[in-house]
Amino acid sequence: MDKFIVRRKRNNEVSVEDAVRQVEVEQLTEIQYTKADERVDVVDCNQNQYQENTSKSLTTPPRFKRYKEQYPWLIIKNDKGFCTDCTDACERKLVINLITREVQSKKAWVDDGFSNWKHGADRLKIHSTTCLHLSCIEAVLNVAKTNVVQQISTAHFKQMMDNRTALLKIFSTLKALAIQGLPIRGDNNDERSNFMTFLQARAEDVVELKAWLQRDGHKWLHHRSQNEILELIATTVSMEIIEDIRNAEYCSILLDETSDVSRIEQVSVCLRIVSEDLTAKEHFISFFSTSDTKAKTLFDLVEEIFQKFNLPLSKVRGQCYDGASNVSGNISGLQTRILEKESRALWVVRIKSLKTVRDNYAQLMQFFHDRSAMSAKASGFYDYMESFDCTFYLNMLIEMFDRIEILNKDLQKMNLSVIESYEKVGAVTDVLNASRDSKFEEIWQKSVQAAEDLEIDEPRIPRQRKIPKRLDTGTTTNVQFKTAKDFFRKSYIEIYDQLISSLRRRFENDSAQFFKLLERSTMSQDRLNNIAILHVYREITDKLDLEKLLNQFISRKAKRTAIFALRT
Repeated sequence: MDKFIVRRKRNNEVSVEDAVRQVEVEQLTEIQYTKADERVDVVDCNQNQYQENTSKSLTTPPRFKRYKEQYPWLIIKNDKGFCTDCTDACERKLVINLITREVQSKKAWVDDGFSNWKHGADRLKIHSTTCLHLSCIEAVLNVAKTNVVQQISTAHFKQMMDNRTALLKIFSTLKALAIQGLPIRGDNNDERSNFMTFLQARAEDVVELKAWLQRDGHKWLHHRSQNEILELIATTVSMEIIEDIRNAEYCSILLDETSDVSRIEQVSVCLRIVSEDLTAKEHFISFFSTSDTKAKTLFDLVEEIFQKFNLPLSKVRGQCYDGASNVSGNISGLQTRILEKESRALWVVRIKSLKTVRDNYAQLMQFFHDRSAMSAKASGFYDYMESFDCTFYLNMLIEMFDRIEILNKDLQKMNLSVIESYEKVGAVTDVLNASRDSKFEEIWQKSVQAAEDLEIDEPRIPRQRKIPKRLDTGTTTNVQFKTAKDFFRKSYIEIYDQLISSLRRRFENDSAQFFKLLERSTMSQDRLNNIAILHVYREITDKLDLEKLLNQFISRKAKRTAIFALRT
């Protein structure tokens, strides 16, 4: 029966063929280990985490080279295997919250190292498919991808900052041209305009601007972009001026109308205020084009301006216009319509009223004399009219304002150009200068004769008043006059000098010369107003923070935020 019994091999029993094969492997391994010049490079070149030229241990598996080719992440350190991918991810803390199985895998391939080389092939294969290994590889790749995105984002942000620098130069160039009152376009040629010429000159020193001018696509140099930039800057200046007017307790309206070269009616509006330090200021508001210059049209315009800037008409205490009936009419003129809204908004007295007082001097004296016993104000008027001072200054003012009245009428002519108006102002100034030197004797004799006819006081030198100590600076000297005529001659010259100086300040300053240039302009109404405001208030314009204005300009449209950087 034994020959039919098949004997099974025990689990711990080795066959002759296996024993021979094992001996051959051990002999081959022993021969390889005895070679002194064989070393294993235990450093992974991609990771650069371990030292080079670590000697090969006797326990290093003979198939390490084949393992390394199949699993590039495998390295040997201190006779143990480690996973470079897992080690890198764990050291950089890219993977957290590991489950129990992953913790064991981390301990074997990251913390302690793998040493069970008998089952090395199986363990390596298993580790390459574990959740820990795959998660670590994905985490490292994501970090690398993020770094690339950050680099691209940094480069894009730098480009946006360069674009912002170029836009800032565009803003500052337009601001400089407006402040100096220079034409932006020049002779209707964009390529050779003042604006482009200035930008190209600045581009030689600003590389960001040079690159911007050479780019393809929209460069924000078009007329519409220029107008938007000018409007943004001018609005900022206007708000500062309006705030100054709001802070003043009262104001006066100055309004005049004329037609430009295209025969469009232009109404210029100014508001006059007195600041807390008693300094008088005249603020130019804007030019307004109107279909006509009727009283109702002008009144509606004034109301619209006050409503636009949230200014109450109750602040108005004075009105200053020319003698045209549409503004000076007592029934339906502009000054009457405003008085109906604010009764304290007085209209400036004209030369005609002064002549009426002179021609009815005796009757007015009698009128005030009859009422002096009942009214202190009437008594005061009578006492002043009884003095020589009233007669002299009345005659002098009529002589002076007769010339101004002629100028006012000439300036209202429909066909009068700005150049011609300045010529007339110059002519009147010359006449006033001549009157200053030659008219005193005539006015003096006329006043003395009037005093004799009206039986009023003779001219006399007023009593010298002592200057209060709190106002005396020690530099004031009291002038002693020999005769009353010398005293009135001094007053006469001072008043004439003040009048001539006021005319020159109003018509010969930089802003007035700038408005002379606007007569030949063909620019749009909004552009005209914006440039005028920036030029008139050039000191305020020059101090503006362009960085804040750039942020407002960029934030208006999404396309701009993708091209220009916003700065906080």
